[in-house]
Amino acid sequence: MDLDVLMPFHRLDNFLVQAVDSIATNKNVNFRLIAIDDRLDQNTKILEIFRDIKKVEIVRTEGGTGYGNALKVGTRVIQAQATALMNSDDIVSPVRFSQQLNLLSNADLSITQIKRIDENNRKIPSWMGRFDSKFYDPIYLLFGSYGADASWCMRTSWWSKNSFFDKEDCLDWRIALKTFDTTKISVADQDLYFYRKHKSQITSKRIHSPEHMSKVYESWRVLASKYGFHNNSKSVFNFFATPWNKKSTLEYQEAALWVNKLNRIEKEIDPNTLANIKKLIYRRFILGASFNQCSLLSRFKFGLAGSRSLPLFLVDLSSKILK
Repeated sequence: MDLDVLMPFHRLDNFLVQAVDSIATNKNVNFRLIAIDDRLDQNTKILEIFRDIKKVEIVRTEGGTGYGNALKVGTRVIQAQATALMNSDDIVSPVRFSQQLNLLSNADLSITQIKRIDENNRKIPSWMGRFDSKFYDPIYLLFGSYGADASWCMRTSWWSKNSFFDKEDCLDWRIALKTFDTTKISVADQDLYFYRKHKSQITSKRIHSPEHMSKVYESWRVLASKYGFHNNSKSVFNFFATPWNKKSTLEYQEAALWVNKLNRIEKEIDPNTLANIKKLIYRRFILGASFNQCSLLSRFKFGLAGSRSLPLFLVDLSSKILK
């Protein structure tokens, strides 16, 4: 199966060079890189950056149009049977594309495990936690954008049918919330995609206020209802899906009632997936203990309920402090 790789970029820097170089290391795959130039100033020559890519097509936007529109422009020139996404500041394993294409033999879409790295390619922890299941269940999307990222490799027919493009944030997450429950997904249970966090990252500079996440919340609430969760309020969403906002006013009793739904559907969920979900919930409780919008009693109960994840959480915290 041949492959087109969509990679929007909006500046020239060493991260872009590293991203392209990592793509070039992928062997045993017939792929073409579709590099979407969304720079404000597109006069600088860039062909040298792509010298090690056998097949590359550079398409241009009007400049500064954003991630969603850049993907839209790139999607117009897709010709391959399969399509993959790539961020211009991340790197990938040399076997990423070959393994994901193999997974598409029995799936519409394949995702990989992700490792977070810093500016110097060193591993960094995620306070939000990660999923390590060999099987993917869309229920993960209720606790964050797990699997809804640039690690996607999918049949082009799926992408053409399910993708949409706008200027709002979290485009991958919103597409996933609307489509993953009817999509056959395979997981490469290795770290084949390395997601970079750095100071010049656009998303790290943007403030995701609760109001700013309203589009995500609308789709999140629909999926939560499909799983039988009730009382899917914005405060529940803020607490479980976007705790990094630290804007939740959810009290412990309401959080516990929402989580109790898992007890009624746990027999319908893969045991490994259920164990991962519970770890994510304990992480949320630990984080909830620090939310000063909640009552002191709720913060105490959150800390007590999340104590099971405290050892791993402290390891992550120590790594962050020592960094």
